[in-house]
Amino acid sequence: MYLLFSLFFSKWHEPEDFSILFLGNQESEFLTPKKWVRLLFEPDTGIVSIKDCVSTNDITGDGDHKLVIVDFAETQCRLKLLKGLNFITDAHLPDEPAGVVTFYSEDSQMPCVAVAIGNSLLIYRNMKPYYRCNVDPVDLNPTEISLWTAAMEKQIGVGTLVEGLSVRLFKQLIRLRTKIFVSRQHFRSESQIKFFRISEKQIQ
Repeated sequence: MYLLFSLFFSKWHEPEDFSILFLGNQESEFLTPKKWVRLLFEPDTGIVSIKDCVSTNDITGDGDHKLVIVDFAETQCRLKLLKGLNFITDAHLPDEPAGVVTFYSEDSQMPCVAVAIGNSLLIYRNMKPYYRCNVDPVDLNPTEISLWTAAMEKQIGVGTLVEGLSVRLFKQLIRLRTKIFVSRQHFRSESQIKFFRISEKQIQ
């Protein structure tokens, strides 16, 4: 997806703020406060990204929300920070990310940026590397692999692919609900045993 826009933000907590949306030559106003302030159509940004790699927050802690985005246009992906159409700073990424989110940690009032790459979660604070979390890789389901392989080789259609994935997902949900049900039953049985023991002691 080619990014054809850039975002203007201001102190959006002020009640007089309003939203204006520019899409080409079309303009529309939204009277809802505390929302987007301004969006500009800009076809010459040269940024290539996907929706999962775009986020906004007060990254620098100055009360001004800015755009955090991963740029896939270059040979090496870069995590970029923009204020309106103005580039502020960036950071190199070791590989192509799957998604980007911003969050607040317990020990800081400034938000962090989490970038998911492979089985790792890279955390940036003030657009600088902060820490890295590695998650144990999960083995892919062979049934799902065969379905996607058959779809890529055009051996099955979209309908068959969706049906096969839906059946697999349904089975996973059934297993999960069974585990939850059994755990709840186990908890109830233990609670009942404790209750009966307490009641017997009170009777005696």
